[in-house]
Amino acid sequence: MNPTSWSRARSDFNHAWLKNRFVVALSKARKVLDGAVEDEFIWDDLSALLAEWSARKIDAMQILEGYAVAMNPSRIVADGIGENLDSETTSWLADIASRRWTQTEKPEERIATAREAMDTMNAQIEVVANLIPDVRQNKSSVKFATAIIELQTAASNLSEVLTALGSTRV
Repeated sequence: MNPTSWSRARSDFNHAWLKNRFVVALSKARKVLDGAVEDEFIWDDLSALLAEWSARKIDAMQILEGYAVAMNPSRIVADGIGENLDSETTSWLADIASRRWTQTEKPEERIATAREAMDTMNAQIEVVANLIPDVRQNKSSVKFATAIIELQTAASNLSEVLTALGSTRV
């Protein structure tokens, strides 16, 4: 995955879906639970977004898998300044740039942190999905409200981690 397509995929997942759809729906669900807003379709909308997670999780995994290659500065050397150099010098510069980037940006650690955030979100999605049937039957509970808050926190945390991946120094 090249840097442009990686950035576009990260933005589509992180901003278009996670922040602007998923977190917004969770905020609305909290307001409905608090009685501040009435929305008879919120549980259908939230259920649909929860069902989307299995496909969206694949998108997120592809973003994580593509991060180290897309953001590694060795590509800039090979595709940019290396065009005017012999192949041995280009290879040497690309290797130095890659090593330096790996030492300073620690991509493996960033990916591990993002995977942990995804695992937390995944677990919270299961909790909320299992509690929605009770809420649909007007059996609202503190447990469900807490699960919504924890899911919103997990989604926000994943979003922050993905934003940080996009701001890596190249």
